[in-house]
Amino acid sequence: GQNCQRPPAWRVPLSQRFRANRLQQHFHAQTRAQQVISAFIAAHMQAQSEIAGFFGSDESVDSPAEAVVILESQIEVFKASAMRARISKPVQKKMATAWEVNHLCEQYRRFITSAHGRGVLTGRETEFLVEPVVEVMHSFRRKQAD
Repeated sequence: GQNCQRPPAWRVPLSQRFRANRLQQHFHAQTRAQQVISAFIAAHMQAQSEIAGFFGSDESVDSPAEAVVILESQIEVFKASAMRARISKPVQKKMATAWEVNHLCEQYRRFITSAHGRGVLTGRETEFLVEPVVEVMHSFRRKQAD
């Protein structure tokens, strides 16, 4: 059989190592951009839903100024969405997968702690069931930070 191990770093051509490093930096930059753009969009969407109630008499838009502010925000969300679409598909897939894993882990954790709160599980059982999920979530976050 063939040996599938990577060669030692000193045997990899310098240009190949620089290229790999550049690709990794680009991937991390796009991942960060994806996170920032998603947060920007979420913040604008939340603000749009609250702006009419904050400035007007109720939840409906009741002045031209409110409508303009909301429309300007919607334009910024559209621009951000267009920018996010330019992020590479592998980064988008990684981020979607990370979000899904995090969401499922958080759902599981809430279910277990809720069962504990209702007296269905003891503290020890809860800790035993939650600990692996918390480890997965921490590991996932560390990998995203790298």
